[in-house]
Amino acid sequence: MEIAAEVLSEKDQDTKLPLISVILDRAEQKGTGKWTSQNALDLGIPIPTIDASVSARNMSALKDERVYASTRLKGPPESVKFTGRFAEDLGDAAQASTIVSYAQGFHLMHAASEEYQYDIPFEEVARIWKGGCIIRARLLDSIRQAYNSTPLIRNPLLDPAIAATMIGLDSNWREVVAQANKAGIPTPAIDASLNYYDSYRSEHLPANMIQGLRDRFGSHGYERTDKQGHYHTNWSGR
Repeated sequence: MEIAAEVLSEKDQDTKLPLISVILDRAEQKGTGKWTSQNALDLGIPIPTIDASVSARNMSALKDERVYASTRLKGPPESVKFTGRFAEDLGDAAQASTIVSYAQGFHLMHAASEEYQYDIPFEEVARIWKGGCIIRARLLDSIRQAYNSTPLIRNPLLDPAIAATMIGLDSNWREVVAQANKAGIPTPAIDASLNYYDSYRSEHLPANMIQGLRDRFGSHGYERTDKQGHYHTNWSGR
């Protein structure tokens, strides 16, 4: 966030315009995000915010196609405007999404530590990251405290203090996502973070429909809520 402010405030020496306005919107990548997503799929851990970030870079690389598509596909009318205290709401949405991104990363590391027997000291990881040259976020203090209180916590979102922070950010976060979608502005990472949060906090998800469909077309079976075991139905539509 610190260097984002620097990038946004920098002036181009040639045009005297904000430098950001003359930088081509085609992002490159070294592969670390892709490797993270690949490993998460192998371990069965959802990290949709990180996945969305990788996909956003991949989408940006399709510059020529996007230029052509912009002449064929239309979004909401340009009259759609942001309302209310959007800048303040956006700050809350960015904070909430960042917390969720960290939570996904630590959740993934927890699964990897178990799978590969790394025995990762997560509180120490947070301390080292804050002392590095890239992250340095104050958020890591809260994560350190979470692992200090509960060393084996699987996901930082389960920490009471972090959970309370998320609840406080909830309303403005949703408002930003709603207004951005209404205006046709892609916010893939913020959207993915909110979907992850809503899924993770849900006692019930519609995956029962997925299991029903898998059994119907492939006889894969399913579990029940009222008794143990795996079951298969001879579906009446067959």
